[in-house]
Amino acid sequence: MRDGDTKRPDERDCRCPTLLSHHPHTPIEEASPVAVVILNMDETDFEQLSIVSMQWCYPGGRNDWTSQPGRFETRAGDTTINWEFRYAYWVGEEWATVLFARAYLDAIGQPYQVLWDIAENPDSSWVIITDYADPVWRRPVQLTPTTQDDSQGS
Repeated sequence: MRDGDTKRPDERDCRCPTLLSHHPHTPIEEASPVAVVILNMDETDFEQLSIVSMQWCYPGGRNDWTSQPGRFETRAGDTTINWEFRYAYWVGEEWATVLFARAYLDAIGQPYQVLWDIAENPDSSWVIITDYADPVWRRPVQLTPTTQDDSQGS
C-alpha cells in the first residue's frame, strides 16, 4: 500500500454495485462504526411497515416459493435462502424500512433473512422472511356465512 492509501490494491478500482451499508470487499474492522439508535416500536408499527405479507414455504404452508428460486436474491454473506420460515413481508424499495423491520425482529428475538425480490409487481422490493407472525397472521380466520338454501321453500 502507498502512504495514505487505506484500500488494499485489489479494492482500489472495485466498481461492484452494492445496496449494502458495508461494501462487500471492505473488512468489517475498516467499515464505518455502528450507531445505536433507540426506537420504540410495537407489533402494530411492524405491521404498518409491510406492503403485503404472505405465507412462505414451511412444510404444510400454502405457498411454495421454492418454485421461483431465481426470483429472490440474497444479500452479501448469505449464500442460500431459508425456505423453512413461515412468513414473508414485502417492505418496499427503501432500505430504511428494512432497518426498522430488522430492529423490531432483533428486539423481540426473532430470526429473519433479508432478500431482494426482483419481480416487478409493480416494483422490485425488499422482503423479510421470518417465523414472526404479525397481528394480521394471528387474527382468527373470519369465515363468511353461507346463505341458506331456499330452493326447498319454507
